[in-house]
Amino acid sequence: MSFTTLKKAELLKVAEHFGVEANDDLSRTEIMAALASAQPPVTWKMYKEAFSDPEPVHEEKPQEETTPTEAKFSKTGKGGDVVLIKMVRGNRRYETCDYTFTHEHPFLPIPATTAEWILAHEYGFRRASVEEVEAFYR
Repeated sequence: MSFTTLKKAELLKVAEHFGVEANDDLSRTEIMAALASAQPPVTWKMYKEAFSDPEPVHEEKPQEETTPTEAKFSKTGKGGDVVLIKMVRGNRRYETCDYTFTHEHPFLPIPATTAEWILAHEYGFRRASVEEVEAFYR
């Protein structure tokens, strides 16, 4: 499960609990982005530890264009290509889509569908080349 399963009101409660600046004028996506860019980033694990309520049940289907699904974030890369992604943001550590980028290890190979979502929705990421990775770790 992830923050994408929560309603806007629930996301606002999470933001308030963790001291993340968010208000009712923001969209669900903007609130999730604020949680992800907080220092330290608010993770689903942190949410579950703080809010031990049972998982919310929603009848709404997430929109494919704006809301990632568990299927899109497969770490196995079944049937798809792998894309090398580099974190270029200033964070020492950043988690997104179950992947952890760090200042020491800013490169990760990610299945193409997940990589496309990260590149389109997350700030501070770009495609990287194998040569760039080799030069970084020399």
